Amino acid sequence: MSHDPIVSIIIPAYNASAHLTDAVQSACGQTRRAIEVIVVDDGSTDATGALADGLARTDARIRVMHHPINRGRSGALNTGISAAEGSYVSFLDADDIYRPDKIARQVDFLATHQSVDVVYGDLEIKFMDGHLEERMAAADVSVARARLREKNGSDVHVFGGISEYVPSCSALVRAETLAEIRFDEQLRNSEDFDLWLQIIGAGFTMERLAGITYTYRLHHEQKSNVTANMNAAASIITKKIQEGAYRIAK
Repeated sequence: MSHDPIVSIIIPAYNASAHLTDAVQSACGQTRRAIEVIVVDDGSTDATGALADGLARTDARIRVMHHPINRGRSGALNTGISAAEGSYVSFLDADDIYRPDKIARQVDFLATHQSVDVVYGDLEIKFMDGHLEERMAAADVSVARARLREKNGSDVHVFGGISEYVPSCSALVRAETLAEIRFDEQLRNSEDFDLWLQIIGAGFTMERLAGITYTYRLHHEQKSNVTANMNAAASIITKKIQEGAYRIAK
């Protein structure tokens, strides 16, 4: 690539042709221009792959990677992480939208807080028609760290509850933090929850920077399934906690 990207924005996309353009435009429209956008077409059966390739032809900062078969969100994100060339890594789902200053605010924060490895923020939830469902503050990860240290945790409630979490799309991560850490591909839900437990356990520092970072766009048919989706992986994560998978670094 001809430029030196500061931030790698990874967009996993599966059958996302209806909304991918909005997501990519919100990434490319960041006030901090030094970015690369990595779209991972995760074995889509619709026009997602062709659409992504077309978007890449409009902006040299966009790269597209294609999975021959679907590997799930975790697999697509891991492909993007391995390909990332930036000093920082950020995630964006294919039907969501970044706030224009999301990357700039978080890069500036990490530049002035060298002891912090991951900065994250808050989100708003809107239906596709623009109706605001709610605004949510992200969880305080210090609670999770303390509870993991107490007994190495006992269940998935190390954050105070699985509904109290840090959305991966709200975060900016130093690339070196992900050198040996990846999303767990056995999880089809709550993979972000698992990632933060890995990062906390490895001794890295996370800090919340207050403010809305992105819009999570909710399909009407999803609303009743949100809680169920977030809890779907609870038994797997609980087992990992109990087995000491998220070891707290000394």
